[in-house]
Amino acid sequence: MSDTSSVARMGALYQEHVLLGADLEPSGDGKLMRAVSYPSEKASGPDPDGAVVSDLTGSTYVLINGPHASELMEAAFCGPKLQPGECGWECALTAEGALTSVPLVIRTGENEYALIDPSGRGEVVVAWLGFLAQIEQNGFAPYEGTKIEDAIDMLHPLLLAGNAATKVLSDYVEHPRELPQPGQVRSTHLDKIPAVAARAPLPGASLPTYVLMVPPTRAATMWRSFLSFTEVAPAGSASLARAMGQLLPWYPVLDEKDQVKPTAAELDGWGLLREARDFVGARLLAQ
Repeated sequence: MSDTSSVARMGALYQEHVLLGADLEPSGDGKLMRAVSYPSEKASGPDPDGAVVSDLTGSTYVLINGPHASELMEAAFCGPKLQPGECGWECALTAEGALTSVPLVIRTGENEYALIDPSGRGEVVVAWLGFLAQIEQNGFAPYEGTKIEDAIDMLHPLLLAGNAATKVLSDYVEHPRELPQPGQVRSTHLDKIPAVAARAPLPGASLPTYVLMVPPTRAATMWRSFLSFTEVAPAGSASLARAMGQLLPWYPVLDEKDQVKPTAAELDGWGLLREARDFVGARLLAQ
Protein backbone atom coordinates (compact mmCIF):
# COMPACT_ATOMS: atom_id res chain seq x y z
CA MET A 1 0.00 0.00 0.00
CA SER A 2 1.32 3.42 -0.91
CA ASP A 3 1.96 6.13 1.62
CA THR A 4 -0.97 8.12 0.27
CA SER A 5 -3.34 5.20 0.81
CA SER A 6 -2.02 4.68 4.32
CA VAL A 7 -2.60 8.30 5.27
CA ALA A 8 -6.10 8.23 3.76
CA ARG A 9 -6.97 5.08 5.71
CA MET A 10 -5.76 6.70 8.91
CA GLY A 11 -7.94 9.76 8.43
CA ALA A 12 -7.12 13.46 8.30
CA LEU A 13 -6.51 13.71 12.06
CA TYR A 14 -4.56 10.50 12.60
CA GLN A 15 -1.30 12.28 13.49
CA GLU A 16 -3.15 14.58 15.88
CA HIS A 17 -4.48 11.56 17.75
CA VAL A 18 -1.03 9.96 17.87
CA LEU A 19 0.43 13.15 19.38
CA LEU A 20 -2.25 13.03 22.10
CA GLY A 21 -1.45 9.39 22.89
CA ALA A 22 -4.86 8.14 21.78
CA ASP A 23 -5.84 4.49 21.87
CA LEU A 24 -6.65 3.75 18.22
CA GLU A 25 -8.58 0.93 16.58
CA PRO A 26 -10.21 0.22 13.21
CA SER A 27 -13.80 1.37 12.84
CA GLY A 28 -16.59 -1.17 12.66
CA ASP A 29 -16.33 -1.47 8.88
CA GLY A 30 -12.53 -1.57 9.05
CA LYS A 31 -12.12 1.32 6.61
CA LEU A 32 -10.64 3.92 8.93
CA MET A 33 -8.78 4.15 12.23
CA ARG A 34 -10.63 5.96 15.02
CA ALA A 35 -9.59 7.35 18.39
CA VAL A 36 -11.24 5.29 21.14
CA SER A 37 -9.87 7.18 24.14
CA TYR A 38 -7.18 9.62 25.30
CA PRO A 39 -4.98 9.51 28.42
CA SER A 40 -6.30 12.95 29.38
CA GLU A 41 -9.90 11.75 29.64
CA LYS A 42 -11.07 11.65 33.25
CA ALA A 43 -12.60 8.50 34.66
CA SER A 44 -15.26 10.71 36.22
CA GLY A 45 -16.26 12.06 32.82
CA PRO A 46 -15.82 15.46 31.14
CA ASP A 47 -15.94 18.78 32.97
CA PRO A 48 -19.65 19.66 33.28
CA ASP A 49 -18.82 23.32 32.70
CA GLY A 50 -16.52 22.66 29.75
CA ALA A 51 -16.78 21.11 26.31
CA VAL A 52 -15.37 18.16 24.41
CA VAL A 53 -14.27 17.86 20.80
CA SER A 54 -14.51 14.51 19.07
CA ASP A 55 -13.30 13.37 15.67
CA LEU A 56 -16.17 11.48 14.02
CA THR A 57 -13.83 9.62 11.68
CA GLY A 58 -14.88 5.98 11.81
CA SER A 59 -18.57 6.81 12.12
CA THR A 60 -20.74 5.90 9.16
CA TYR A 61 -20.79 9.12 7.18
CA VAL A 62 -22.40 9.44 3.75
CA LEU A 63 -23.86 12.04 1.42
CA ILE A 64 -27.21 11.33 -0.26
CA ASN A 65 -28.05 13.48 -3.27
CA GLY A 66 -29.91 13.48 -6.55
CA PRO A 67 -33.20 14.62 -8.05
CA HIS A 68 -35.22 12.16 -5.93
CA ALA A 69 -33.15 12.23 -2.73
CA SER A 70 -35.94 13.82 -0.69
CA GLU A 71 -38.47 11.18 -1.81
CA LEU A 72 -36.05 8.41 -0.83
CA MET A 73 -35.26 9.87 2.58
CA GLU A 74 -38.89 10.56 3.42
CA ALA A 75 -39.84 7.01 2.47
CA ALA A 76 -36.94 5.44 4.35
CA PHE A 77 -37.22 7.40 7.62
CA CYS A 78 -40.29 7.50 9.84
CA GLY A 79 -39.67 10.70 11.80
CA PRO A 80 -40.68 14.30 11.05
CA LYS A 81 -39.84 15.29 7.48
CA LEU A 82 -36.83 17.57 7.41
CA GLN A 83 -36.80 20.83 5.47
CA PRO A 84 -33.59 22.22 3.90
CA GLY A 85 -31.52 23.67 6.73
CA GLU A 86 -32.84 21.22 9.35
CA CYS A 87 -31.35 18.19 11.08
CA GLY A 88 -32.66 15.50 13.36
CA TRP A 89 -32.31 11.95 14.60
CA GLU A 90 -34.17 9.75 12.14
CA CYS A 91 -35.21 6.10 12.45
CA ALA A 92 -35.27 3.82 9.41
CA LEU A 93 -37.38 0.65 9.50
CA THR A 94 -37.30 -2.33 7.17
CA ALA A 95 -40.44 -3.43 5.35
CA GLU A 96 -41.01 -5.84 8.27
CA GLY A 97 -40.90 -3.01 10.81
CA ALA A 98 -37.42 -3.87 12.13
CA LEU A 99 -35.10 -1.05 13.18
CA THR A 100 -31.99 -0.53 11.05
CA SER A 101 -30.55 2.45 12.94
CA VAL A 102 -31.19 6.01 14.14
CA PRO A 103 -28.56 8.24 12.52
CA LEU A 104 -28.30 12.01 12.63
CA VAL A 105 -29.66 13.23 9.29
CA ILE A 106 -28.63 16.70 8.13
CA ARG A 107 -30.52 18.21 5.21
CA THR A 108 -28.03 20.50 3.54
CA GLY A 109 -30.07 21.33 0.44
CA GLU A 110 -33.26 20.71 -1.50
CA ASN A 111 -31.96 17.37 -2.76
CA GLU A 112 -28.93 16.77 -0.54
CA TYR A 113 -28.52 15.14 2.87
CA ALA A 114 -25.61 14.11 5.06
CA LEU A 115 -26.01 11.09 7.34
CA ILE A 116 -23.78 10.46 10.35
CA ASP A 117 -24.11 7.38 12.53
CA PRO A 118 -21.54 6.70 15.29
CA SER A 119 -23.36 3.53 16.41
CA GLY A 120 -22.52 0.05 15.24
CA ARG A 121 -25.59 -0.01 12.99
CA GLY A 122 -24.51 2.66 10.53
CA GLU A 123 -23.58 0.26 7.74
CA VAL A 124 -26.96 -1.45 8.12
CA VAL A 125 -28.98 1.70 7.50
CA VAL A 126 -26.76 2.72 4.56
CA ALA A 127 -27.14 -0.72 2.99
CA TRP A 128 -30.92 -0.45 3.42
CA LEU A 129 -30.93 3.00 1.78
CA GLY A 130 -28.88 1.58 -1.08
CA PHE A 131 -31.39 -1.22 -1.54
CA LEU A 132 -34.34 1.18 -1.57
CA ALA A 133 -32.59 3.52 -4.01
CA GLN A 134 -32.39 0.69 -6.57
CA ILE A 135 -36.03 -0.39 -6.33
CA GLU A 136 -37.76 -0.72 -9.69
CA GLN A 137 -41.28 -1.95 -10.38
CA ASN A 138 -42.89 -2.36 -13.77
CA GLY A 139 -40.12 -0.31 -15.32
CA PHE A 140 -40.54 2.58 -12.88
CA ALA A 141 -37.61 3.53 -10.61
CA PRO A 142 -38.92 6.16 -8.14
CA TYR A 143 -35.49 7.09 -6.80
CA GLU A 144 -33.51 6.90 -10.04
CA GLY A 145 -30.42 9.09 -10.01
CA THR A 146 -30.07 9.16 -6.22
CA LYS A 147 -26.45 8.65 -5.15
CA ILE A 148 -25.15 7.52 -1.77
CA GLU A 149 -21.46 8.38 -1.39
CA ASP A 150 -18.87 8.12 1.35
CA ALA A 151 -18.41 11.72 2.52
CA ILE A 152 -15.20 11.53 4.60
CA ASP A 153 -13.08 12.96 1.77
CA MET A 154 -15.59 15.74 1.03
CA LEU A 155 -16.06 17.38 4.43
CA HIS A 156 -14.50 16.20 7.68
CA PRO A 157 -16.93 15.75 10.61
CA LEU A 158 -16.13 17.05 14.09
CA LEU A 159 -18.35 17.14 17.16
CA LEU A 160 -18.16 19.95 19.70
CA ALA A 161 -20.43 19.47 22.70
CA GLY A 162 -20.85 20.65 26.26
CA ASN A 163 -22.05 23.62 28.25
CA ALA A 164 -19.13 25.73 27.00
CA ALA A 165 -19.52 24.69 23.34
CA THR A 166 -21.60 27.68 22.23
CA LYS A 167 -19.25 30.11 23.97
CA VAL A 168 -16.23 28.51 22.29
CA LEU A 169 -17.85 28.41 18.87
CA SER A 170 -18.96 32.05 19.17
CA ASP A 171 -15.29 33.05 19.04
CA TYR A 172 -15.16 31.88 15.42
CA VAL A 173 -18.09 33.85 13.99
CA GLU A 174 -18.89 37.54 13.74
CA HIS A 175 -22.28 37.22 15.42
CA PRO A 176 -23.63 34.45 17.68
CA ARG A 177 -26.80 34.41 15.58
CA GLU A 178 -24.74 32.78 12.82
CA LEU A 179 -24.71 29.61 14.92
CA PRO A 180 -27.56 27.13 14.46
CA GLN A 181 -30.23 26.53 17.05
CA PRO A 182 -31.21 22.94 17.96
CA GLY A 183 -32.40 21.17 14.82
CA GLN A 184 -30.91 23.80 12.50
CA VAL A 185 -28.13 23.66 9.90
CA ARG A 186 -26.10 26.67 8.79
CA SER A 187 -23.42 27.23 6.16
CA THR A 188 -20.90 29.54 7.78
CA HIS A 189 -17.22 30.35 8.18
CA LEU A 190 -15.23 29.56 11.31
CA ASP A 191 -12.36 32.05 11.26
CA LYS A 192 -12.51 32.08 7.45
CA ILE A 193 -12.70 28.28 7.23
CA PRO A 194 -15.88 27.28 5.38
CA ALA A 195 -18.06 24.94 7.39
CA VAL A 196 -21.47 23.36 7.59
CA ALA A 197 -22.63 23.60 11.19
CA ALA A 198 -25.53 21.54 12.55
CA ARG A 199 -26.85 21.59 16.10
CA ALA A 200 -28.20 18.17 16.99
CA PRO A 201 -31.45 18.24 18.97
CA LEU A 202 -31.39 16.30 22.23
CA PRO A 203 -34.72 15.06 23.65
CA GLY A 204 -35.34 16.68 27.01
CA ALA A 205 -31.81 18.14 27.21
CA SER A 206 -30.37 21.54 26.39
CA LEU A 207 -26.70 20.48 26.15
CA PRO A 208 -25.24 22.30 23.11
CA THR A 209 -24.13 19.65 20.62
CA TYR A 210 -22.68 20.75 17.29
CA VAL A 211 -21.59 18.70 14.30
CA LEU A 212 -19.16 20.70 12.19
CA MET A 213 -18.20 19.62 8.69
CA VAL A 214 -15.05 21.30 7.39
CA PRO A 215 -12.67 20.75 4.45
CA PRO A 216 -10.34 17.80 5.26
CA THR A 217 -7.31 20.01 4.61
CA ARG A 218 -8.43 22.36 7.40
CA ALA A 219 -9.58 19.73 9.90
CA ALA A 220 -6.27 19.67 11.80
CA THR A 221 -6.32 23.48 12.06
CA MET A 222 -9.80 23.41 13.59
CA TRP A 223 -8.90 20.52 15.91
CA ARG A 224 -5.84 22.27 17.30
CA SER A 225 -7.70 25.55 17.59
CA PHE A 226 -10.52 24.00 19.63
CA LEU A 227 -8.03 22.30 21.93
CA SER A 228 -6.28 25.63 22.55
CA PHE A 229 -9.24 26.55 24.78
CA THR A 230 -8.61 25.46 28.35
CA GLU A 231 -12.26 24.39 28.70
CA VAL A 232 -12.12 22.02 25.70
CA ALA A 233 -10.83 18.43 25.99
CA PRO A 234 -10.63 15.61 23.43
CA ALA A 235 -13.17 12.79 23.68
CA GLY A 236 -12.80 9.38 22.06
CA SER A 237 -15.49 7.19 20.56
CA ALA A 238 -15.91 5.23 23.83
CA SER A 239 -16.88 8.24 25.92
CA LEU A 240 -18.99 9.58 23.05
CA ALA A 241 -20.96 6.32 23.03
CA ARG A 242 -21.47 6.52 26.80
CA ALA A 243 -22.73 10.09 26.55
CA MET A 244 -25.11 9.26 23.73
CA GLY A 245 -26.44 6.34 25.75
CA GLN A 246 -27.29 8.80 28.53
CA LEU A 247 -28.74 11.56 26.33
CA LEU A 248 -30.59 9.61 23.63
CA PRO A 249 -33.27 7.26 25.03
CA TRP A 250 -33.17 4.92 22.01
CA TYR A 251 -29.37 4.61 21.86
CA PRO A 252 -29.01 1.53 24.12
CA VAL A 253 -31.35 -0.34 21.74
CA LEU A 254 -28.80 0.12 18.95
CA ASP A 255 -26.43 -2.21 20.81
CA GLU A 256 -28.89 -5.10 20.58
CA LYS A 257 -27.51 -7.92 18.43
CA ASP A 258 -30.90 -9.46 17.74
CA GLN A 259 -33.54 -7.94 15.51
CA VAL A 260 -35.34 -5.02 17.17
CA LYS A 261 -38.94 -4.18 16.30
CA PRO A 262 -39.91 -1.02 18.18
CA THR A 263 -43.58 -0.30 18.74
CA ALA A 264 -45.31 2.81 17.46
CA ALA A 265 -45.66 3.95 21.08
CA GLU A 266 -41.91 3.60 21.67
CA LEU A 267 -40.98 5.51 18.52
CA ASP A 268 -43.52 8.21 19.32
CA GLY A 269 -42.19 8.51 22.87
CA TRP A 270 -38.68 8.96 21.48
CA GLY A 271 -39.86 11.66 19.07
CA LEU A 272 -38.99 9.50 16.06
CA LEU A 273 -42.44 8.93 14.55
CA ARG A 274 -44.54 11.20 12.38
CA GLU A 275 -48.30 10.99 12.23
CA ALA A 276 -48.54 10.19 8.54
CA ARG A 277 -47.93 6.49 7.92
CA ASP A 278 -46.30 7.08 4.53
CA PHE A 279 -42.95 5.41 5.18
CA VAL A 280 -41.49 1.97 4.62
CA GLY A 281 -42.40 -0.40 7.46
CA ALA A 282 -45.48 1.51 8.58
CA ARG A 283 -47.90 -1.30 7.72
CA LEU A 284 -46.21 -3.80 10.04
CA LEU A 285 -45.26 -1.32 12.77
CA ALA A 286 -46.41 -2.80 16.08
CA GLN A 287 -48.79 -0.65 18.10
